[in-house]
Amino acid sequence: MKKLLIIFFAVCIAIALALMLKLSQFYNKINTANKNSGLPVTAIPEDKKVFNLLLMGYGGANHDGPYLTDTMMVAHIDMKKKSVLLISIPRDIWTKVPTKSKQDFHSKINSVYQMALYPKNYPDIDVSSTNEQSAAEFVKGIVGDLLGLRVDNYLAIDFTGFKKAIDILEGVDVHVEKAFDDYEYPVDGKEDDLCGKEPSELPELEKIATESPTLAFPCRYEHLHFDATVTHMDGTTALKYVRSRHSLQDGTDFGRAARQQRLLEAVREKVVSFGFIPKILPLMDELNAYIRTDIDLTLMKKFVGEIGNSKEYKISTVVISNDNYLKNAYSTEGGFILVPKEGIDEWKAVRTWIHNTVEGITPTPTPMDSPTPSPKFKK
Repeated sequence: MKKLLIIFFAVCIAIALALMLKLSQFYNKINTANKNSGLPVTAIPEDKKVFNLLLMGYGGANHDGPYLTDTMMVAHIDMKKKSVLLISIPRDIWTKVPTKSKQDFHSKINSVYQMALYPKNYPDIDVSSTNEQSAAEFVKGIVGDLLGLRVDNYLAIDFTGFKKAIDILEGVDVHVEKAFDDYEYPVDGKEDDLCGKEPSELPELEKIATESPTLAFPCRYEHLHFDATVTHMDGTTALKYVRSRHSLQDGTDFGRAARQQRLLEAVREKVVSFGFIPKILPLMDELNAYIRTDIDLTLMKKFVGEIGNSKEYKISTVVISNDNYLKNAYSTEGGFILVPKEGIDEWKAVRTWIHNTVEGITPTPTPMDSPTPSPKFKK
């Protein structure tokens, strides 16, 4: 028995060492906050217990707008209180973008990361240099200003990495709260397919597409259907579930944000029940090409160490929406945008709400509804 115990502990130590080695290798491949970024790396204080992490998902290679952030959330993690607050940020929020000239410039928040990655296309935006970490710092500053939180770190993953992560976990069981159909879900690689029509027909087809994309180009879209039940999803299905935008029943960005939060909860449940250690090594090997982050290695180890305690954490979710602090509007170019009900750039009420939610202060303030403006188009 004594020999068996010695062997058991030796195996446990070997596994722990292998995990730490793999974690270090994984970190070196995905980390963007290194000496090559030209930005200082601040060590995380050992006694720090509260973190704000910006989570971003984007299409990646072979997608239109590869770095447009389809998903943006801030995870407020309090290790002392054992709580996590997920704050979903709609992609159509109209935000002020800092410029070198100090001239007024606004954009949808989902385009900020891509602009910062390619500042030569936007020479006036006030990003320090052309690299991933500078782009991340730029987005972290804008998101933090909007929410009234200091965003400590970011983690970004593309669609391929997302699908691989779900598949490595052998799928997840997601509670689909609302049944919905989406007849206009885009098929990857078919964006420019003429669906058997001649190029000479394209002008007429594009006119038809303004009213009915599926009628003009049926091969570019697929029909999605989800029942209101617990559904087992592989990576491909999970990505469709969180990306779907054209459902009459659940097609708003706010509905989609809620779906993304439910998917994260399903992932957490699967990681805990499945046993994280046996799967973390292949997970790292599979994902290092698709993830970017500036999380410090010490902090990463701290997060990994908390996985075993994740069932002790209370997870809360909020979505900034036109049910609370936003209203529909239109840019001067006629594009749909979301702005605070108090007016463009007036984020004080949102910041107060987030602060009160984080601190557990109730009741939180409820804004008054305001009318939706009519579209304004450039002449």
